[in-house]
Amino acid sequence: DLRLVRDKFTHVSRGFAFVHFHT
Repeated sequence: DLRLVRDKFTHVSRGFAFVHFHT
């Protein structure tokens, strides 16, 4: 489902941003 993929992508990019800001 596109909505599920979008939610997963948002979660991944948020996690990436978290790691990026906390290194």
